[in-house]
Amino acid sequence: MDRDIPCQDAWAAGVPGENRFVLAVADGLGSARHSDLGARLAVDVAVETLSRHCTEEAGPGVRLCEIEKTERMLLDAAGSARSALVEEAGLAGYAIRDLACTLIIVLCDQGRISVAQIGDGGVVGLTARGPVLLSDPGESEYLNVVTPLTGDDWEADLRITADIPGVSACAAFTDGCQRAVLVKDSEGYEPFAPFFLPLFSYARDVMDPALAGDEVASLLSSQRFSENSEDDKTLCLAVF
Repeated sequence: MDRDIPCQDAWAAGVPGENRFVLAVADGLGSARHSDLGARLAVDVAVETLSRHCTEEAGPGVRLCEIEKTERMLLDAAGSARSALVEEAGLAGYAIRDLACTLIIVLCDQGRISVAQIGDGGVVGLTARGPVLLSDPGESEYLNVVTPLTGDDWEADLRITADIPGVSACAAFTDGCQRAVLVKDSEGYEPFAPFFLPLFSYARDVMDPALAGDEVASLLSSQRFSENSEDDKTLCLAVF
């Protein structure tokens, strides 16, 4: 919290079966009055919906990509999150734009990674070639302008990358981390390897998740990160 403004980032995760997990990260738009509520609701519903699909539609040892359901499940998780925002806005008497947020959904299914994303932020995975950008912040015509999950064209702007093999760890992050963890050139974004390689190495050796969370939080509040962004910062790590 800064200047008496609540943190507008949120994240949630679940483990719906052996060798399978789901993760969601959202960033509430600063211009939206209740975007912190929107971000929290979006990640909770996305993880709940995707976890339910995993449990109901694929048993142990069955890869979701083999039954051609991954993209549909990710789309439904994002759509369910948006529907929850519409319902909440109606019940609370808000305009839907008051709950505006971005959303990143990650599904790890027995060694394959799939990502659905609307808005900025990104996902980096660790492969045999090193850190690889699995989902990028996207491009917008104007600086700091993104299409949120609450936008009318949300489905057209939802970017899905499905069934990426060979990923041993991943990091999902909101736009407050972008300038510190990504490098942009004329061809687009690339992960900043000197940041991600030691981070993933650290994550492999974690014995106490609560302590690790505190240490990652300290990293995000460090001078280096503060110099690159005054926005809320969320970084979620997963090691397979």
